[in-house]
Amino acid sequence: LGRINEIAFGPSNSNTIYVGTPAAGLWKSTDGGSNWASNTDNLPSLGVSAIVVDKDDANTIYIGTGDRDGNDSAGKGVMKSTDGGNTFTAINSGILSYEYINDLIQDPNNGDVMIAAGYFKSIYRTSNGGASWSTVSNPSPSDAVLSLAFKPGNSQIVYASTRYGKFYRSTDNGQNWSQITSGFPNLTSSGTHRAFIAVSAAAPNDVYVVRADGRPFEGLYRSTDNGASFSKQSGSPNLLGYYDGTGSDATSGQGWYDLTIVADPTTAGTIYVGGVNIWKSTNNGASWTKKTSWTSDVHADQHHLAFGPNGYCYAGNDGGLYYSSDGWDSETEISSGLSIAQLYKIGQSRNTADLTLAGFQDNGTGLRDGNSWSTVVGGDGMECAIDPTNDSYKYMALYYGDIRRSVNGGWFSIASSLEDGPWVTPYKINPTDPNMILSGRNTKLWRTTNAKAASTGDVSWTGVTSTLDDGLDVEVSPVDGKICYYSTTNDHLYRTDDITASSPTWVEVSLPLNNQSVNDIVAHPTALNTVYITLGTHVYKSTNKGGTWTDYTHNFPDLKPFCLAYDKTTNEGIYAGTPAGIYYLEPGTNNWTSFSTNLPVNVDSRELEIYYDDVNPSNNLIRVATYGRGMWSSPLASAPLPVSLISFSGKKISHHAIALNWTTSSEINNEEFIIQRSMDGVHFRPIGHVKGAGQSSTPKSYAFLDNNPGAGINYYRLVQKDFDGVKTHHHIVAVSFSVDGYQGVEVYPNPNKGIFTVFINQQYTGLFDLAVYNQTGQLVISEKQVSNGRHPLDLTGLPKGLYYLEVKNKDVLNTQKIFVE
Repeated sequence: LGRINEIAFGPSNSNTIYVGTPAAGLWKSTDGGSNWASNTDNLPSLGVSAIVVDKDDANTIYIGTGDRDGNDSAGKGVMKSTDGGNTFTAINSGILSYEYINDLIQDPNNGDVMIAAGYFKSIYRTSNGGASWSTVSNPSPSDAVLSLAFKPGNSQIVYASTRYGKFYRSTDNGQNWSQITSGFPNLTSSGTHRAFIAVSAAAPNDVYVVRADGRPFEGLYRSTDNGASFSKQSGSPNLLGYYDGTGSDATSGQGWYDLTIVADPTTAGTIYVGGVNIWKSTNNGASWTKKTSWTSDVHADQHHLAFGPNGYCYAGNDGGLYYSSDGWDSETEISSGLSIAQLYKIGQSRNTADLTLAGFQDNGTGLRDGNSWSTVVGGDGMECAIDPTNDSYKYMALYYGDIRRSVNGGWFSIASSLEDGPWVTPYKINPTDPNMILSGRNTKLWRTTNAKAASTGDVSWTGVTSTLDDGLDVEVSPVDGKICYYSTTNDHLYRTDDITASSPTWVEVSLPLNNQSVNDIVAHPTALNTVYITLGTHVYKSTNKGGTWTDYTHNFPDLKPFCLAYDKTTNEGIYAGTPAGIYYLEPGTNNWTSFSTNLPVNVDSRELEIYYDDVNPSNNLIRVATYGRGMWSSPLASAPLPVSLISFSGKKISHHAIALNWTTSSEINNEEFIIQRSMDGVHFRPIGHVKGAGQSSTPKSYAFLDNNPGAGINYYRLVQKDFDGVKTHHHIVAVSFSVDGYQGVEVYPNPNKGIFTVFINQQYTGLFDLAVYNQTGQLVISEKQVSNGRHPLDLTGLPKGLYYLEVKNKDVLNTQKIFVE
């Protein structure tokens, strides 16, 4: 459940389908969409808006990164896989490293030639399979190319259309471009006028261009002379409207967001346009029939229409992936298994573990009751909450603060009288008085004290602040429901000690950093005056209600924490959700550790909520709302561990080895230990396994020998794995390793500007794989089947910074730090 930006197929194989998503990377099905698997979970959070499966080698796949339609994820240029999508490497020589790639096409006659549509530099071209790129057109610094197409049967002719509704043509295989205005004039109104292209092998001289005028449909244009000139076929009805495109619907739509076109490859004159719905024309766009409706069949907001090798027409939209075998007279959804939902917020019941509300971008608000989900309200779902004393009272919100309440299944607004709020409007139930809800809006914090009134129409609100900026977060102390904190845009935090007063008195709290916003506030569950906040890339604590602050960032990575959760069963066990996963502050320490086991790499974590089982604390769990990968849950870090660890230590014992030793006092259901190593204390990789004792109530001692440590500080982490597959991370030990004249792998000169020599000692035998990773763990260069001795390593195409070289085979795993100046 979630948005699809792009669709591609294996050559002549409709069972192999690839889809690109705005924030969940690339997904692949090999059985026609019955089952799906992510191909990019090992990469940082990734948007994909273009896919090319190589015409000659189905295992070679190119993706264009960034979110073309919603800007939910940044661009990272073009990436390439040569193993069917299992791993990807950036191929951006000549492309901006932050470029959004809106479209990508491969010459059907020469696979080494590809053309990419960029956001910043417009059109890139490669003639060597992506080894290097050149900018061949930049129509306007403020314009962006959105759509590309080769003429069927003649790849010398190439077409391009842009964000501002312009059309360009090349007659030399994409090397030079000219704007075409004959019959296709520039629009003079301000705003975005996105245009997209379709061609068909059934009519190779024809080109179709659909263009939006901001929100609604501007026109369908057709060229019959290879794009040299156009004639407007139609400008109505409004193909991009929500309903039939007439009357009040004639000027509606989201052409700036959802717009796509495809031509039937076997039937000349038949074309489809997707906006909110899907429309069909059988006479080259002169007249149209609406084929789908977002209210009854195919989900709203089409982003890509494509024909598969089987002749079916596929649609990627805000709800997932559909196909039709009969021109959209009927449809089949094949989205099950695509875990790509973009969640803003969740609301966890305090009384029932499996009762949760979740606010989805594009897909409304979902209710998880038991193991099943149901959509309770459509649209874009935002903040959710469940009465802490009575599960029957549930709350959700649509965009701009339309808060709705349900008691018996119906959902009715309780905030229709209020001013609008931000896109994601904050609101909070007072934990000591569930009749009170506080909501931060565009100019004030508002309060209701009768949220549970018999009729939602009787719920009344009062502004309890002076005019302020947009609300960001609101928090009420669970110890004293009179103490309330409220943060706003423009870097302000306020506090009142009596939110229940008819006119509360507020003080502005001085913040320890300037020009940073407080995105989350968490009041201590038992300490009256203690509060925690996220501020920029920092976490702060105050023990006097914001009078003074202590920096609790410690070794937290250089990431912005979106949200915090305090585990009340611990003494300051705190979770922090970031754009790159979840981190945990171990109680009584200054040590933040990754708490992202089994999560995709760098998952964008937007809200954390904890469920406590007071009868059986082993059932305590934490849930995270991710923007791109749905909702996930985990036992708390404080949950009783299956293995009680007495000690874990490491020691250098020779010129080439480090010995690790650990002892357990008891073990429950323990299958094995996985030993992980890191050279920076953040990015860990497995280097070995040791079998566990299974069940044991007596001390057990274990040992592991690392025969290939890296030069410098080696960080080791134990990961304990249960027989049921659940993994638990234990603490980290650091061991300094000096080479004493012996080095299994040497890299020199290091640092330098990118030209290195890798020397693999003769004592290392066999063939090796070389891999270079950046600081986020992304593979950037790889080389296979290398023998020992000296080998050149060229990193001149990479940005300056720290990288990690990994040399490995079945006997060796050696990691070296490399610095590119």
